[in-house]
Amino acid sequence: MLKKVTRLLAVGVVGALALAACSSNAKSNGTGGSGGSGGAAGSYKIGLLLPETDVSRYEGKDKPYFEQKLKQLCPSCQFVYANANSSATTQQQQSQSMLTQGVKVLVVDPFDGKAAATPRGR
Repeated sequence: MLKKVTRLLAVGVVGALALAACSSNAKSNGTGGSGGSGGAAGSYKIGLLLPETDVSRYEGKDKPYFEQKLKQLCPSCQFVYANANSSATTQQQQSQSMLTQGVKVLVVDPFDGKAAATPRGR
């Protein structure tokens, strides 16, 4: 139970920080920043990776809440989502794919925290 609460808190804190950063950037005048490739100032791809579908909360509450809050705080941001379906390998591939697609902020609730913390391909 403590592990689940810790996961939820981690997702919440990281998500809040990502959304706050997006919100403050969207309100700027569009000069400076790391805009990156493609899109107007304040328009970023934000990725959410969730660990599994066995717990209905992820698909039924976490994903919709995150997406709704993102649209509220950063209407010009693009939401990208994937679920690892209980596979650390799948989640690693999904994260690499999102980064390749130009996701600037990646919020991850890892299926396997140790595997997610291990650098790969660097």
